[in-house]
Amino acid sequence: MENKIKFIEEYITKLQKAIDSKDSKAADRLQDEVIAIFDSEIENIRGLLDNYSYAHINGSAVDFLGDAEILKGKLVNYKLNLQSGLCFSQNNQGGVNVTQQVTQQVQNDIRLSFEQIISQIQEMPSDNISDEEKDILCGKLTAIEMSKDKKSRWAKVQDTLKWIAEKGIEVGTAALPYIVKALEGGGA
Repeated sequence: MENKIKFIEEYITKLQKAIDSKDSKAADRLQDEVIAIFDSEIENIRGLLDNYSYAHINGSAVDFLGDAEILKGKLVNYKLNLQSGLCFSQNNQGGVNVTQQVTQQVQNDIRLSFEQIISQIQEMPSDNISDEEKDILCGKLTAIEMSKDKKSRWAKVQDTLKWIAEKGIEVGTAALPYIVKALEGGGA
């Protein structure tokens, strides 16, 4: 298990270096590598990655640095799950064991809601919210999703609520249910 944790930490470090140096090409390469290695172990590893969103059909640039931040968070979470015994890397038959606890259900509900909200926002008509505003809102919700402590999360929620208030009721009805669940559940 110790070698597995060390292996994951190496990728976390590589992702952080790409983020710190703002090296989008390195982040792109690492994204492919991390997904190839951990796809069978980390459920929905591609979820919320800008590279896999529909926003780029029009040819706009992919935010590989933002994706690197999300992948880093997923690897940190996976590492913590392994260390806490929430899941095991492999059993004797070579399969993956996952042990879920009651608190995991709340996180699964928030994750599902988060992905549904992002999908709903992307499907909103452009006359309600522009594609650029959709990306901004998805980024703000991702920031809430990635926040670990209550103080940081609440600051991000306040900023997002102010932004939503300026955009109108359609945007609010799409995003507010997730924000409430994220606050109730303590974030994902």
